[in-house]
Amino acid sequence: MRSVHFRVSDGMYILIQQGAESSGASVANFCREAAIARAILWEAREGRNWTDPQVWDPIMRQIEQVEEQDAKLRAEAARRRRLSQT
Repeated sequence: MRSVHFRVSDGMYILIQQGAESSGASVANFCREAAIARAILWEAREGRNWTDPQVWDPIMRQIEQVEEQDAKLRAEAARRRRLSQT
């Protein structure tokens, strides 16, 4: 799996944060979904058949794996914070 890091202006971050909060997502998840959507749109413009459910199966599995991994990492970070506060 790959990791993508990028910088945005303070104003753009506020917009991203507001969007994330209103959808009940983390900022990272909100940005991840936006990046995936952008990649899918690009592939559709290139003529790939994104309406085929078989195309989506591996994509959805990969998204689920990333979400599961992120949940574990967030839980681990929260545990470390709690332990350091006691």
